[in-house]
Amino acid sequence: MARSATRVKSTARSYAPRGNAASSDALRHDEGTQSAPADVPTQSVVEQRHFASPLPLGEVDPSGPGEGFSGRSAVNCVGAGIDRLPSPAAETATSPRGRGRFARSGAVQVATNVKLFLSAAIFASVFIFAGQVANAQKLDVLSLERWAKLREVERYQMKIAEKYYLEKNYKVAASEYEKFLSLYEASEGAPYSLLKWSQCLVHQKKPNTAISEGFQSIIDYWPDSPEAIASAFYIARAYKDMGEVRKAKKSFKDVVSKHGKHLVAVYSLVDLADLASIDKDEDEQVAAWRKLTFDVARTKESKSFCEKASQQLAAWSFTAGKVDDGVKALATSYLQEEVPTRVRDYVRTPIGELIKSDETREQGFEVADKIVSWIR
Repeated sequence: MARSATRVKSTARSYAPRGNAASSDALRHDEGTQSAPADVPTQSVVEQRHFASPLPLGEVDPSGPGEGFSGRSAVNCVGAGIDRLPSPAAETATSPRGRGRFARSGAVQVATNVKLFLSAAIFASVFIFAGQVANAQKLDVLSLERWAKLREVERYQMKIAEKYYLEKNYKVAASEYEKFLSLYEASEGAPYSLLKWSQCLVHQKKPNTAISEGFQSIIDYWPDSPEAIASAFYIARAYKDMGEVRKAKKSFKDVVSKHGKHLVAVYSLVDLADLASIDKDEDEQVAAWRKLTFDVARTKESKSFCEKASQQLAAWSFTAGKVDDGVKALATSYLQEEVPTRVRDYVRTPIGELIKSDETREQGFEVADKIVSWIR
């Protein structure tokens, strides 16, 4: 990154925190903090965070550990007294998951479970987002390789800023990141410092300033830096958190389009599905699930999001009567021998939803028949 200190200083008002008159008093560096606090960690906070494991996302099984659905012909479904549906012999003999009964007498309980399940299916992205917050922290970590390029005085100042940020003292942290930027404008850590300053402003409920003077400035001045990619995502997230749905959708789609193979594209698709669920835009939500299920490369970081999307897509497909599509979605996440069990897990509630209504009962029976045929 070739940029002289003089050049950066001449444009500082365009991107540095000092350009924010409204928050200059709050962010002005306290000269008394020039000496590091006694409890500044000797190991780099950046290094500590680099090795911190994100909170894992557990696999969600809507059926839980209880009985699995065993298929049965539509003819028997129509008859009074619904009998046990034939399931694979090995499963029936060895596992309680294949011994369930699908009885009309349990329709009330089924309907209750259906409502809970469909709510989870429609708004599941909200729960994914809770896990995403932890994983998204990978976007704002300075790599060890880049950390090694900092001079000792730069590391010293960065440790102070990171300490306050991890303590959630965002006002003081912002001041310390601003100090780093003003002292070491040509440093490898400059875009990272501005990224963290911007996040401090978001935490202080100043998202517009964070976008205009922080995230966007990183994209403009350091377009090839990792922080520029992260900033594009954080801009979209800030719009979403502000309730600017139109701007958020456009920004998330731009991220997916420009950085399709980066982890930010996965996060953006998850947020797009979430926004679609809020707007009740089924087509857009399903489109996001499809991309996550079939298009995104599954890495250690993206795997849990893709698996969750495949489960959501399968549940939706079964409810829509698209059995083959649902099976294909689940097949992307499970071993071949596991797929039959997972199909029964994820089809039982959609069938219950369909047969509880006179208008869709026959469709529910048809889905049950297709599942029986597929299992056999």
